[in-house]
Amino acid sequence: MLTAPDPTLSYDPLAPGVAAQERPLTVAVGPVTRDGIALGPPDLTAADLHVYRRLDAAADLELWDAASQRWLADPGVVTSAGDPLIYRAELAQPWQSIVLAAGGTRRLQAALAGYPQYSFRVRFDTAHEEVVTESPVVVFGSVADHHLMVLGPADGENPDSATQARIQLRDPALTTIGGLVIERDSGSARVRLSNSAGASITLMPDGSIDLTPAAGQPVLVNGDLETRRLVYTDASGTRKQAN
Repeated sequence: MLTAPDPTLSYDPLAPGVAAQERPLTVAVGPVTRDGIALGPPDLTAADLHVYRRLDAAADLELWDAASQRWLADPGVVTSAGDPLIYRAELAQPWQSIVLAAGGTRRLQAALAGYPQYSFRVRFDTAHEEVVTESPVVVFGSVADHHLMVLGPADGENPDSATQARIQLRDPALTTIGGLVIERDSGSARVRLSNSAGASITLMPDGSIDLTPAAGQPVLVNGDLETRRLVYTDASGTRKQAN
């Protein structure tokens, strides 16, 4: 009887079960045996890897078809060739394949709300038998999305055509806790410095400055404050100038 263990996945995790798009993922399989005897490439007519995805919880499973270079509904039985598995006899898991999520036509997308999910099936054939085993599910994420410091243009923009530049600091939960955003506006720029408490300083495109403390918090000036004119709004909402 032909047997093969389930594949294992090796990758640099961004979080549990989340692999980096920009880094290789290794699919590895232990020895393939027939009646307890390990088989190598000369004993097999096929040894390949097939990639599957599920776009959301309600979606059907899809298979990447290398011949047509597109995702197809899972046929249940694989007859087309997949990615070849490399055999390295010196390893405990001698059958291996390197998956590059971000490269080629078969781009494996970063997950949003846990989807799409990907898994890998390996197929081994002899002239008379076939065995197929399946890996655990994995999702992909971008390394940049998991950095605690973000520096660059707005999401979806390129540096050579950016309308916005930003510096952001995140906490370990990837929540932005402070940042500086510079945005093109009417031939000038809007520059906003803010933090997660709600305080901000904004240099407006017309040259005015908007200084906003967090709710219930004061503005503290540690030193002399000199002004040529002081305008304030009283309790009724009327703007007045101090004498």
